[in-house]
Amino acid sequence: MAEVSPQTSPKMPALGLDTTRAVSFIKAAFLDGILLTSPENVYYATGYPCVPGAGNPILHSLRNQLPAFTYLDSTGARTLLCWGYSTLGITYDAESLLNYEDLQGSLEAIKSLARDKMTVASRVGIESSCPKYVLDALGEAGIPSNRLTVVDDLICDLRVVKSPAEIELCKTSLHIAESCLEELLAALSIGKSRKELLQLARECLAKRGATGISHLTISLGQENPEVAVDEIAKENSLVTLDVGAILNGYISDCRRYAYLGDPPTEIVELHEAMIELVDAVAQALQPGTPYSELYMMAKDLMIRSGITGHEWLSHVGHSIGLETEEDWLDNRNDRYLHEGMVVAVELYTITSQLQPIGNEETYLIGADGPERLTRLPAELYRIP
Repeated sequence: MAEVSPQTSPKMPALGLDTTRAVSFIKAAFLDGILLTSPENVYYATGYPCVPGAGNPILHSLRNQLPAFTYLDSTGARTLLCWGYSTLGITYDAESLLNYEDLQGSLEAIKSLARDKMTVASRVGIESSCPKYVLDALGEAGIPSNRLTVVDDLICDLRVVKSPAEIELCKTSLHIAESCLEELLAALSIGKSRKELLQLARECLAKRGATGISHLTISLGQENPEVAVDEIAKENSLVTLDVGAILNGYISDCRRYAYLGDPPTEIVELHEAMIELVDAVAQALQPGTPYSELYMMAKDLMIRSGITGHEWLSHVGHSIGLETEEDWLDNRNDRYLHEGMVVAVELYTITSQLQPIGNEETYLIGADGPERLTRLPAELYRIP
């Protein structure tokens, strides 16, 4: 397998990877390099647009036959392994390329990479989702399985801290989602179907500049909002609107509630309580705070306020970027907040009619604490 130099312009930059920081992580873990095999991590490290919502989605759609990989060694040098045709006239953020034209070629490229960049004594980090055929190819190239170690936490620690370019994409993606929610709220009325709202949302996101869709979680009453059942909006019902836009691979997550008619006191009070709860937890978004501290804070507040939901609380939110939920803010005490993280704080309770209700807001963690990125008011929208 021949190694070729990257092509000239135009360039597809890696927007997030700080190679100096990555090298320090790799060396601290006593690794010789890390092999990235998921589309999100390949895109993150090299700019190769193999994730949905980043350029032509064909590179993601063809991943079963033309997968892409990246090897980042302990010097910071990157080798991109990918479909050769997709590199013509394009420069990616990689010092070298290994190209192929079919699945078998990708296996040969993995073996060539192992022979050129690794030895039987190398310690190589891999993702827990690394495909078996990649592991088999490494084994055939002479790399013992006991020299491979899962480094999901290392990769997560790299990705959760966003670069300025990533932060701007997260902000703009969020504002696109908020604009879509405003349009949905304006169109919402008794008799409207979920099918109509879903189509409107798709059109709105495209019109506003989204390059993809993460999710369109819409529920007009008690139907499961995660499944697109085509129910009709009825009077005196609670409506869930949760939209995630994608902009050049970067995802947003914004949820708001509306009520068709005059909302019962219970729903108004529960919603206001959840807004206050999210605001309180958000104030603790300080660099160095362990996830478990946020979790216990939310749980204690819910218990003291008599709010149902603390019994099954699994997390208080999540970091967000190339995935909708990159890392849960749960009860782990060995995971910490960092400056430069973009996180969504979300907490929910349940009404007497067994309908989830809560609030979700997105924040950027700065050196001095949180900056609220969500601009859409968190009120319960009343639809006459």
